[in-house]
Amino acid sequence: MESDSFTILEFGQKHSMSRSTVQRGIASGDIPTIRIGRSLRIPAWYVEDLVRAPGQLPTFLGGKK
Repeated sequence: MESDSFTILEFGQKHSMSRSTVQRGIASGDIPTIRIGRSLRIPAWYVEDLVRAPGQLPTFLGGKK
């Protein structure tokens, strides 16, 4: 069964990004998060949106707004 959300580490591994790069995207507001207790999770719909838009970089990776 697919997960509804990913940890920062899982998201980074899936997209070959370091933890600090993912955290930079979260801090800039480019990566949406859900707080569950003390844990930040990245919703699965965001991951699907990234896959559907190949070649369009998020702004924290140098893409244009």
